[in-house]
Amino acid sequence: MPLFFILGYYVGMAEADKITIANIPNYRAGQEPDHKRVGKELDNVLKQHFMGKEVVIRCIGSQDHEGLSLDELTETVAKSGTDKYDKQRLGVGYEEFNRKGVRVDFYGEELKITDDLDFMSQQIWEMHHSAIGDRGYGVHVDLVLVYDDAQLDMVMNLYDFHPTSDGYVFKNPDDKASALLGVIKVTSQQT
Repeated sequence: MPLFFILGYYVGMAEADKITIANIPNYRAGQEPDHKRVGKELDNVLKQHFMGKEVVIRCIGSQDHEGLSLDELTETVAKSGTDKYDKQRLGVGYEEFNRKGVRVDFYGEELKITDDLDFMSQQIWEMHHSAIGDRGYGVHVDLVLVYDDAQLDMVMNLYDFHPTSDGYVFKNPDDKASALLGVIKVTSQQT
């Protein structure tokens, strides 16, 4: 497979095709985000690349992946199909279900990409504000992972009194990369 030099790293053609860069000026880690502005920009990127698709969106922040630069994390996710690359590291919110013997590969939100999409502003707000409660700091969304809903199964009855959930498993856990439609890498380079 030919390799391409992107963002300072060599990646295979299939991985390079999955990476989209969204440059959003003045969206910086450590600052409260303008979630409406950032969300609108990201909604537009989703519409441009995934219109009409039924997807599951997972937002992650590189600050939760110590030891990897954003470029390295982007490459790892594009190649493997997931940010769960270390079996020893469960991540926030997985311990309880793991103890109960319930498999959850990741948390995300299911939706169809339409012209009137208004989704990402709430995700940006929640990742910053809600994460303070379980991590002690707001998560700066660096990557938006876009999965093919047809290649995932929702973990049913994960929570008491809710038949549906935000937990998902890969239908083909040996080929997670095929479920990943794209990775939106969010940067804040000044133009």
